[in-house]
Amino acid sequence: MRRRSCGKRSRLPREPHILLERYRSSISIGCSLGRRQHVYAASIFRGTRSLGFHCRDAHHRTDSKQLRRIYCSNVETERVNGVPVTTLARTALDCVFTMEPCAAIAILDACFRAGLTQQELLQECVENGMDCSAVLTLLPHVNPSSENGGEAYAHAVITAQLGFRKPQQQVELIDPLTNNTHRPDFYWVLEDGTIIVAELDGSEKYVNPQMTGARAIHEVVADEREREKSLERAGVKRIVRFTFDEVLHSDQLRDKLLDAGVPTDFKSVVNINGHQVAVIE
Repeated sequence: MRRRSCGKRSRLPREPHILLERYRSSISIGCSLGRRQHVYAASIFRGTRSLGFHCRDAHHRTDSKQLRRIYCSNVETERVNGVPVTTLARTALDCVFTMEPCAAIAILDACFRAGLTQQELLQECVENGMDCSAVLTLLPHVNPSSENGGEAYAHAVITAQLGFRKPQQQVELIDPLTNNTHRPDFYWVLEDGTIIVAELDGSEKYVNPQMTGARAIHEVVADEREREKSLERAGVKRIVRFTFDEVLHSDQLRDKLLDAGVPTDFKSVVNINGHQVAVIE
């Protein structure tokens, strides 16, 4: 995975004792959170949340809505294109302790795709004397196989926020009639063998020429219907289509999944950073 430094040089810290918190620019770990990217992962560009710096001076100026400093007397660093940044493990931990949990899970997905291991994450947590309970709660929700940030965030909402059974991802289904292979975004098999899939739709696929291939909307819709028929021939019994807006307004997504028969599966609920998170194994 290619990692790049942040694009706004004017916002980078000039003080040698301040390090850029790499997660605040999603591109530094190759993670995109879709429409929520500007809120959670790329505030270096928009300033809508906080630009994270690690500083070694506990009294170094004050924070603001656009800037948050995390005091640390000794933090391991590495460089991305010459920019000093925190390690993947430290990045992931700071996300867990400061971000909305579903966004933190999506960042964890990206960190694990970029090479972070669970052992490294927990070791960093223990060595820094942190309470690892939040980390241990979020880890079962992580799935590095998500193909993009929107899918990763939707997966986190489905399991961590709404408490549904954790779906499989990137499962290959073959249409016996055409031999076409499909990989639905989310895949469940119920106890009676019923297969349910859910797919995250982007509105762009209806209007963006690069995604439609210059086809008319009715042609795109026809292709979508043919895909659904192909999935049904491959054994799928129920198909749930949802948009990212429905992920953000999760009651709508919850109703669709319940109507399709997707089971809930969690032991309890805990509070992390002011948000309720389902506890799963």
